[in-house]
Amino acid sequence: AGALVATILLFIILGIGCLCGSINFCGFSTNVNIESILLWILAFGIQGATEEIVTRGWLLNVLSTKYNIGVGLLISSTLFGLMHLTNPNVNYIAVINIILVGLFYGLYVIKTNDLWAVCGMHSAWNFAQGNIFGFKVSGLDVSVGSLIDLNLVGSDFVTGGIFGPEAGITAT
Repeated sequence: AGALVATILLFIILGIGCLCGSINFCGFSTNVNIESILLWILAFGIQGATEEIVTRGWLLNVLSTKYNIGVGLLISSTLFGLMHLTNPNVNYIAVINIILVGLFYGLYVIKTNDLWAVCGMHSAWNFAQGNIFGFKVSGLDVSVGSLIDLNLVGSDFVTGGIFGPEAGITAT
C-alpha cells in the first residue's frame, strides 16, 4: 500500500511538471543494469525503513508520549528534514518539502498505526525517483540506469534541479 501511495504522489508531481513544460519525456532507456537496480531496491528498502523507524517509529512515539502528538509530529518531521541538510545541492525548498512529507508520513502513521506502509512509501519514492525516472534522490546520484529517460528543464525553483524533484515548488 505504501509503495502505491508513493508512486501515485510521484506521478502527480511528474504530471504537473509535464503539463507545465518543466519535464521532458525523452523515451525509455536501453542501457539498464537490472542487477544494479535490484540492489538499489534492497538499499532503498533498508535506507527508507531505517529513517522511518528512527523518526516515526521511535522519536514520534517517545515525544508524543512525553509531551503530546503535536510536539512529536513537529519535532520528528523537522528532524527528518534537517537530516537531509548535508545532502549535495540541498536548498530551502527541499528541506521544507522533506519536513512536509515528514508531517504527512507522521499523520499517516498516527491515523493507520502502520509504520511499515510509511517505510514502503519512503523506499518506493526514492527508488522510483532514481531508478525508474532517473532523477537525483535528495541530491544523490544513483545513476545505474533508469527505466524512463526524463529531463528537467527550466527553473530549478520549479523542477528541483540537481537535487531532484523534492527541491522544486511542484513537489510542495
